[in-house]
Amino acid sequence: METLIGAILLAVGILVFYFSKESKKGDKYYMYMLIISIVCTVLGGWLVFHNITREMIMRKIYGLIMLLAGGFLAVLFPGATRYQNKDFAITGILIGLTLLFLGFYWLFF
Repeated sequence: METLIGAILLAVGILVFYFSKESKKGDKYYMYMLIISIVCTVLGGWLVFHNITREMIMRKIYGLIMLLAGGFLAVLFPGATRYQNKDFAITGILIGLTLLFLGFYWLFF
């Protein structure tokens, strides 16, 4: 629940800043909107990120790296058959799909 409220506050803070830039009202109005935007953004960011541990952040980074490496191996690696045996492409696809699924799991769960 905290994460949802934090995400809503982040979105409201960014939208208030955007709409205050678009409005043609005076500087006093702009300062109030800027203060509200900063408070909502900081409070929302704190609510979203205060429960996240270092291990969770590292797991997400490793998941993204493995997802990219697995995508490369599964999609681009098999095209390199001109200088290697065709059976190596199957091994590359297998390793790539394994890394792709493991990276997807680590990134999103």
